[in-house]
Amino acid sequence: MRFPIAQLIACAILLFTTETTQAAPPERPAVSIVLKHGREGWTADYTFRKSAPVWFFQRSKDSIDKVQWRLASFNVVTPGVALSRLGNFDALYRSDGRPLRHVRIRVTPFSRPLRSDYAPALTFYDGGLAFYTHHFVVSPLASVAAAKALSASPDWDAIADAPATLTVRDKGNRLLVRGRVVEDAATIPLSGPDTYVYVGSGPLVATDHFAEIVDPGLPVWVRGQLDAFLPRLMEYYTERLGVPSGSKPTALIAWEGAERPGMSIGGSVMDRLVVMGVSGRKMLEADPKTFATLRAFFGHETSHFWIGQTLQYSKPEEGWITEGSADVLGIRATQHLVQDYDPHPKLQQEMDDCLKLNGAGKPLSSAESRGDYKAQYACGALLVLAAEAALKREDASADALTFVRKLLDANRADGVITEADWLATFSQAAGPIVSSQVREFIDHGVPDPRSFWAGLFEATGVRFVPDRDTLRLLDGGRGP
Repeated sequence: MRFPIAQLIACAILLFTTETTQAAPPERPAVSIVLKHGREGWTADYTFRKSAPVWFFQRSKDSIDKVQWRLASFNVVTPGVALSRLGNFDALYRSDGRPLRHVRIRVTPFSRPLRSDYAPALTFYDGGLAFYTHHFVVSPLASVAAAKALSASPDWDAIADAPATLTVRDKGNRLLVRGRVVEDAATIPLSGPDTYVYVGSGPLVATDHFAEIVDPGLPVWVRGQLDAFLPRLMEYYTERLGVPSGSKPTALIAWEGAERPGMSIGGSVMDRLVVMGVSGRKMLEADPKTFATLRAFFGHETSHFWIGQTLQYSKPEEGWITEGSADVLGIRATQHLVQDYDPHPKLQQEMDDCLKLNGAGKPLSSAESRGDYKAQYACGALLVLAAEAALKREDASADALTFVRKLLDANRADGVITEADWLATFSQAAGPIVSSQVREFIDHGVPDPRSFWAGLFEATGVRFVPDRDTLRLLDGGRGP
């Protein structure tokens, strides 16, 4: 979930003279935030260079257990300044109505999950922390009444600009920011993509193309498996798909304890970063099924560094491009890396889900608007299988990564992949007639989806047999 906020002002005014050319320093941001660890714990110091009596926090969702987390986590120590929930948003303001200038807040890291938003902090067994940057973002308002009047989904374009920076300081500790290790302090412009900043001394696993912090408190068997699997996965993706755009891909994996029964895996992906929190007593004992779940998560989510971030879809209706591709890339990468991995159950589930969720007359492009999000994954994956099989007729070594690499090479310049772009690359492998049939399925739907898939698979070379209300995929969904 992202909120549009003002772009950071960084004007470089060139002064041309007959002797030299110099750039003026960038303007100072409207809000500077310093999050610092000291004897009193964590404090956040806000400095406001824009005059306003009220500053509200753009992200004010409660925790999933209905706690107003910021009021529990942030304790304002500056006299005369209050932090309260005003309507739909948490806000800082002075009781006398004067503009805010400097505000100090003691911060108790809050790591419980939020409702429809990222956890404010990840806590690690050895005392390490990772703070979510954009929970510190604030915007100005003219009055308390204006804050109370804001709707839960305001017109963000109408909110006044307030470019901000967040500086995180912890002397003697290492910080990991967008795959880059720095000592003591790091400054992040909050006009850019959201991320987590790790602070601590946990073991860092780093390669030329990947960095990870795996919580040392994680059960030894899980930590060992992840240390062996994740760097190889990222190396394989980079070898086959090229170097993703932006900063070095990074993973943060936190252990949240074994107090509860069973197993809990929660994770999310943002710009060049995948985060995961795992917990539960079931994680204490080595279990192949448990690690298969972790592999599937990372196989899918890390592929989004390429198909989802290096290339982004142009509109939500095209989510099938990135989600379907990520499913199949994760499957094929795991096949390559794990000797006894069987892709058939997952691929057959894609077939069954697509037929169930994207029935007669339902365009795939409408799956997002009608709430059938899983159809984007399942049907998108089947389209990639068809593209893979079509490529294999010309090159027996081709696979889904070959097809996605073609998409990347053709569209990397603008970083956007549209339905038309996808179909153009697909048509090169499967031909224009088959491509037009796929376009019809995407844009308008088909009267008999099962017959559509049977015809597409026959035309491209995906092996299957009819089986009741579905098609039974053969050979792990691979073509000839």
